[in-house]
Amino acid sequence: MKELRQMAVLTLLFSGMVCAEAQEVPFDVWSCAGMVEYREAHELVPLVMPTDDDMGRCLAIGGSDGDQALATVEMGTISLDSFGPDTWEPVSSMAVARQDFQAFAFDDVHAVVLGGYDGSLTHAGTEFYDAVSDVWSAGPDMVSPRTHHRAAWIDDTRLLITGGFNGVAETASCEVLDVATMQTTEVAPMLLARASHTLTPLGEGKFLAAGGFNAAAGFQLAECEVYDAATDVWTTVAPLPVARDNHAAWALPSSGGEQGVILSGGRVFDADANLFVGLAEGALFDPSSAEWTPFDMTSPHSYHSMARIGEDPNWFVLGGLDASGSGVTSTYGSAEWGTAGTSLAWLPGAIGTGQNPDLLEDRSKAAMAPCWAGWVVTGGDAAGIGTCAVVIGNTSGVMGPSGQTSLSAYPNPARGRVALSLDGTALQQRWWLLDGQGRIVLRGQGPALDVAPLTPGGYLLKLASGAALRLMVGSSAAR
Repeated sequence: MKELRQMAVLTLLFSGMVCAEAQEVPFDVWSCAGMVEYREAHELVPLVMPTDDDMGRCLAIGGSDGDQALATVEMGTISLDSFGPDTWEPVSSMAVARQDFQAFAFDDVHAVVLGGYDGSLTHAGTEFYDAVSDVWSAGPDMVSPRTHHRAAWIDDTRLLITGGFNGVAETASCEVLDVATMQTTEVAPMLLARASHTLTPLGEGKFLAAGGFNAAAGFQLAECEVYDAATDVWTTVAPLPVARDNHAAWALPSSGGEQGVILSGGRVFDADANLFVGLAEGALFDPSSAEWTPFDMTSPHSYHSMARIGEDPNWFVLGGLDASGSGVTSTYGSAEWGTAGTSLAWLPGAIGTGQNPDLLEDRSKAAMAPCWAGWVVTGGDAAGIGTCAVVIGNTSGVMGPSGQTSLSAYPNPARGRVALSLDGTALQQRWWLLDGQGRIVLRGQGPALDVAPLTPGGYLLKLASGAALRLMVGSSAAR
């Protein structure tokens, strides 16, 4: 791991100019320790359990090893001098093997899994995990068995669960699971049954269900609808420019009111070739007009993941599948990034030797979760090894599901004293500053640090709570 970091020292010089030949990408990609098992169609959730010896944990749950569904679970630990998990260890297994399910973390040390497929049956059951005791316990059954369903938080304790395949057909059924009371409540069904769709929070208790799969309605769907949790009503909105399933979506920042949505890729059927292909197209949803605007992507993607990092609406996607199907040799798209409706290829060496987009490519059905330093990516690699990587923003904080940056530094890039704040107030926590090789160069506590003695380049600021951001030191800093 140290050798990899030594090969990955950031080489940007902050003299006010960037080399014309270099593509300016706002992210770095770092290699992490490989998982105990290869997993695809699994889930990854962050657990905030900081101690004096680590910055937190990632829980990789279930999935498939390529042949059968898994009940096994493993924990990745992020040490103080690491950007991502540098160890993975088995923990207690679930009672039921499952893939293509949903999982969420809550209360820092708990996780819940919902439904899934074990290779024979589609499950309605839920299970809860306590990381302190390393124990799984049975939760309530959902009102319907579900796999390829989608869920999202309504508030701190309630999860909205939508659609999926119930073992017979796609379903429009929806329900709410309250993790505090461990009770499920049926709510209004969607207007159209769908699986493998996206469910994106719009803010103000509203959610956008977009696209998906419905065999009875012609396979891939373009139809979209919005759910209002306050009124328990679904309302049709404009369809996607192209029908698709197994796409990805993320909420865009908003100055107030409802948020927009950026959607990427997806799968469509090529009847002439008798295979599924990925779309090299994204789309932006404007909640004020309830309309979509398409934009071109540089590469096709399906069964991929998408996330945002930073105060600006910067987003990135993994490779994901292009060609797929029975008897078809799978091909993959390339990692790419963009801001709003622009899209650029993620070229090797664009930022410096610290960036390695190859770690994101040739993956499908991988898992991704915000884990302290950035977004940790696990499994789904074409080699079937169970590799792991972390994507880190260069100058911004990590974006959580709410789309808000909790940790900030000013100025950034810096040339002397830096003011630190968390959730808009002066920082009081302990912090560590790591260089591009993962070595701790400064440590302290409170709302300020002085970078004047440091060599220009990229650094990672970590808090005891697990929050992190990239801090850049300019070349004119006094030394």
